[in-house]
Amino acid sequence: MQHATALSVPQGIESLAEARIKAAMDAGEFDRLPGRGAPLRLDDDPLGRPEWRMAFRMLKNASLAPAWIEAGQEIAQAVDLARAMLAAIPGDDPKRAEAVARFADKAAVLNRRIVLFNLSVPRPRWARSQIDVDQEVRRIERDRGSDGEGSRTSIKATDSDDRGSSSGSVCR
Repeated sequence: MQHATALSVPQGIESLAEARIKAAMDAGEFDRLPGRGAPLRLDDDPLGRPEWRMAFRMLKNASLAPAWIEAGQEIAQAVDLARAMLAAIPGDDPKRAEAVARFADKAAVLNRRIVLFNLSVPRPRWARSQIDVDQEVRRIERDRGSDGEGSRTSIKATDSDDRGSSSGSVCR
């Protein structure tokens, strides 16, 4: 006599679904589906709003992106440039305080752009965090110390993914 194995409800449903799919495959029920053997069209976002699909397709075909994505890319480039300019001045340089002040001014302008950008993104997950000047200065100094380089250090972008959110030294 065989003993039944206890399955949770999701596991039981999954097993039942897999069994039915396998039986349908064995019976050839999927062989007559339209589009069989043709590549899947993944151009359109099935979860996106239908009225926007044509607009996004036109932008994509023209190698363009929605305005909020392009604005996010411009902000990311400006942040990277400001970080690199600050990192180019060593911590013991007499002009360092002036460089930090210039960075703080640029960060204030960029933070205003980030606020406006965050108002334009369609979902909060694509919002960018604002620049925290003190944290950026500490990070640059820490990176300079770990590089073992003396006077010049380049700062890599800290934006980690295609969402445009910053993962570097920022405040929320």
